[in-house]
Amino acid sequence: MKIAPEYTWDRKLKKNVDEADESKPLSPMQLKFAQYICDGMTTLEAAKAAGKTPTAANSWGYKTIKLKKVRAIINEFNTRVATAFAEKAESTAEKMVNEVNEAIQFAKDNKQPAAYIKGLELKARLCGHLEKDKDTGSKFSINIIGLKDPNG
Repeated sequence: MKIAPEYTWDRKLKKNVDEADESKPLSPMQLKFAQYICDGMTTLEAAKAAGKTPTAANSWGYKTIKLKKVRAIINEFNTRVATAFAEKAESTAEKMVNEVNEAIQFAKDNKQPAAYIKGLELKARLCGHLEKDKDTGSKFSINIIGLKDPNG
């Protein structure tokens, strides 16, 4: 018994169907799905929240997340979040360095060498030039001319 050609499984046909879906705009349900994925939901949770029944949600979500337009929305969101985070981190680090510079200047003006040295150490750490060593404290030492080394 032969099955009619329109009912046979054809990988080419499947590919053509997927390409045709890419040419259409996303449905409101697909847009909601993309938004829920961006909000941090899993594929299954996002499909259910978008309105799919629990039995259809898994397969529909799997197919939908593969769509180029959905992936583009998710990638655009991730790029924007990463850019905003990097800008905020840079701004915060810059503010911290400026505050440390002010503290260093205050220590210098008020002739407080210990505070001045701590300020320099903190600034070096903030700028990535110094890491804290778990065993011995700082990885560098500062020798001030005229003072004896307390360690010998």
